[in-house]
Amino acid sequence: MEGIHHEEKFKKGDVILREGSVSDAAYMVLSGKVEVSRQLDGKRVIIEQLSEGEIFGEMGLISKGLRSATVTAIDDLVVGVIDYTTFDEKFANLPRGVRLLIESLVKRVERTSKHLSTVAVHLDKAKKMIDALKKV
Repeated sequence: MEGIHHEEKFKKGDVILREGSVSDAAYMVLSGKVEVSRQLDGKRVIIEQLSEGEIFGEMGLISKGLRSATVTAIDDLVVGVIDYTTFDEKFANLPRGVRLLIESLVKRVERTSKHLSTVAVHLDKAKKMIDALKKV
């Protein structure tokens, strides 16, 4: 893929990026799988799994914000690294309207992801309460 600066390898269980860290690259899964998760109320919430051909870390490059999730290798993994400088040069060459549209979409996805994580935690709490009531 155009824009891949280099490849990196990770072992199963390795953390590729951590929620709250600085966004300096995006990654394309070339082989293996990763798990995307967030911390909410002290609990790890799994958002999704990604596999070959899928990209993660892109939202932070576009928003220039901190990482919104932790990504962990669930298999031995090879990723293509899209570094910030290369991405920013290509992104800056897009028409202004397209950049604004993409930035707006990223903000919306970030908000939606946070809301869904919160819902997942509340559903888990409700399930535990129901299970406890069934035992009474």
